[in-house]
Amino acid sequence: MSAKVLISEDDPASRKLLQVWLSQDGYEVTSVDNGKAALEAARRVLPDVVLSDVMMPEMDGFALCRELRADPCLGEIPIVLVTALSDKAARLQGIEAGADDFLTKPYDQAELRARVRSIVRLNRYRLLLQEREQRAAERARAAARLKELAELLDQTQDAVVQIDRQGHITFWSAGAARMFGWLSEEAQGQPAANLLFPQSGQLPLDALTSVVQEGYWTGELTTHRRDGREIILMTRWSAVTRSEDGARSTLLIATDITEQRQAERRYLRAQRMETIGMLASGVAHDLNNMLTPIGIGLEILRREIQNPALTEVLNMMNSSVERGAALVKQVLSLAREGSGAASLVQPKHILREVASIARETFPKNITVRTDYPAALRTIAGDPTELTQVLLNLCVNARDAMPQGGTLTLAARDLPAEEATRLHPHQTTSGESEYYVLLEVTDTGTGIPPELRERIFEPFFTTKPQGKGTGLGLATVVSIVNKRGGFIALDSEVGRGTTFRLYFPATEAPEVPSTPPEQGVSGQGELVLVADAEASTLDLLRTVLEANGYTVITARDDAELATGLARHPAVAIIDAALPTVMQSHSVFASLPADLPLIGICGEDAETCRRRTEHLPVRAWLNKPFTASQVLRALREILKA
Repeated sequence: MSAKVLISEDDPASRKLLQVWLSQDGYEVTSVDNGKAALEAARRVLPDVVLSDVMMPEMDGFALCRELRADPCLGEIPIVLVTALSDKAARLQGIEAGADDFLTKPYDQAELRARVRSIVRLNRYRLLLQEREQRAAERARAAARLKELAELLDQTQDAVVQIDRQGHITFWSAGAARMFGWLSEEAQGQPAANLLFPQSGQLPLDALTSVVQEGYWTGELTTHRRDGREIILMTRWSAVTRSEDGARSTLLIATDITEQRQAERRYLRAQRMETIGMLASGVAHDLNNMLTPIGIGLEILRREIQNPALTEVLNMMNSSVERGAALVKQVLSLAREGSGAASLVQPKHILREVASIARETFPKNITVRTDYPAALRTIAGDPTELTQVLLNLCVNARDAMPQGGTLTLAARDLPAEEATRLHPHQTTSGESEYYVLLEVTDTGTGIPPELRERIFEPFFTTKPQGKGTGLGLATVVSIVNKRGGFIALDSEVGRGTTFRLYFPATEAPEVPSTPPEQGVSGQGELVLVADAEASTLDLLRTVLEANGYTVITARDDAELATGLARHPAVAIIDAALPTVMQSHSVFASLPADLPLIGICGEDAETCRRRTEHLPVRAWLNKPFTASQVLRALREILKA
């Protein structure tokens, strides 16, 4: 039989909204627009709960409470009053009038439905328990009802627990057994604090105080199961009094909302990661703008300076620029999610890149080593995903070596039959004759045996609060499984840990790279260069004019329009210019045969999206060198 809810609300829109929400939950809803009509309806339908506004015509919510409490047939019906959040006087008046709970406007759907569900359940449980205690002359019938109640509670996922005045458990539902891990026969008579809150060994003081003073308390609490797993509960604590002897007890109803809270955390984490990605993209763009003129300037100086000692200094400076450019590229790569599409990936390149990042960013007391053959098979995957996998494992290895140690990144080809022999319980793809084995080894603290089965669980972490999300290894497993691979773990406490990642190898050979063609001097061709960075413009003018080109530069719309009007042979334009991003009319009269070279200081996808309306034929990715500019120019002019 559906629970009955009586709504007393004078605002038609709010009344209709409440009726729709509660009807969706299967309640039998009766709604009226004033307190007098609500009293008449309550006598007619005998509701399980009354939800009433305070301010109403003919009879307000306080008067309705008093009338309901004075009626012998209606006096025990739970009453929820709706009032303003800061209206303390109204709340006190409502308590004196007999209200059981309060809600605030505007209505929050989730809170409203949860409150009504909890109150309806609690009211029914309380009525059944009071009936058992009050009707001593009908003990046989009371016992049958209690049995029926226990069977009902066994079907609910909520935990229902009754606690006597000494703090011992007198009732423990099947839902409580599932939620906390203690069987009913184990829980009976035990101190409630030891089973409900095993780590602190104490019941929540706020809840106990409120139950004594006001008769109820509702709130969210975090505790642990018998197996140590953390759970988050929405709890409702109520005082229960046995009429025959006045004995008092506390009734606890708890709902497990762990998954709901974890979903909220995942959503917030995704939002934070999106914000971090946008910030990283902007920072990387600015760094690229700074590194570009430095790299070009160093190249000019190396051509002009003949002093071997100074040349060595310039080479070291250029090496730092290249390392900076590599780090910026990695930031851009990780700031955006990988497409997930499988392409041929050479793992040794990723190993080399991750090892470089580790050497640059990890503490200097950690030695980073690599070990892989010159010839290594490729795998099908996404470079960004594989980078993320290895970085996650490297960060865990770093945290496992607080006093320093050795981090080794290794790779080798492995016949499929050997992988099957080493790990017979793993499911291999069967489509490849070889696997590529990637290993991440540290000399850290190791992982205790009792934790090895749980470290891949989402949100499980052994790190202190705020130091880890528990998502790193879960992400690793997800990516490796998606690519048809599997993971093996070897660890010894006090000696270190090795993670072994097995990926099915692809048979496509790695194509050797060919050295790029050197730049060729120009023949006086007119080149338009448009960039917002004055230093980049000046250095590009110097380089191009020194190599036989005629150069005009532009930093704004007017200069760009003037430059295009001179009909240059080639235009080099930064994709980050406001004119480009706004699809400005400056380009309306752009000759269709004018070759354009785009300059990109962010990720390539963003740059290409901004220039869809322009005939860009080649790209220069910041930071670029003078030689790259000259080669691009010559290739465009030849075409």
